[in-house]
Amino acid sequence: MNMVQPVKTLNCIDYKCPLPQVQAKEALGQIEDMEIIEILTTDVDAEKELKKWTKQTGDFYLSTEKKGDHVAHFIQKAPSHRRNEEKGFPKVISNDELAQQLLHGESFVLLDVREEIEFIIGHISSAVNIPLGDVKDQIDNLDKEQTYYMICRTGNRSDFACQMLAEKGFSNVYNVLPGMSEWDGEIVD
Repeated sequence: MNMVQPVKTLNCIDYKCPLPQVQAKEALGQIEDMEIIEILTTDVDAEKELKKWTKQTGDFYLSTEKKGDHVAHFIQKAPSHRRNEEKGFPKVISNDELAQQLLHGESFVLLDVREEIEFIIGHISSAVNIPLGDVKDQIDNLDKEQTYYMICRTGNRSDFACQMLAEKGFSNVYNVLPGMSEWDGEIVD
């Protein structure tokens, strides 16, 4: 029995990586230094990905505990002086720049990496929906020569998606900031 006492439990069961990291990043931003979060997952890659991510942030991956059909991962937030500031994906365009690109009919693919239900509720008309958890499985279907603008609600998931594509050799990838939360252009449902 694990003696770790989390202050917050994140239900990421059935989420594909990197969604557990996205949820963990948000949760760690809401707790105090040295407090612990528990992340429940079923994705077989979650342990490897969370350990890799905590090495980058300076946080502590404490342990893993099997709980029935899922796994609990325990991460402790590092003290502020030890945490590494996460650097966002370097190539970004603003919502306004995206609106101008759309207006002028520039050639690019707008990938909306929000969950399907978020996309259905409202999206930019030319956007293609590939939820973040599915990006890894769809990368081989994408053209490396194409320009991709990645968008989500606030820029976190699209940042992860940009990093995933860049790691696979895509060079024309841009994160749209701040994303759909502040998009004031036309949307369709």
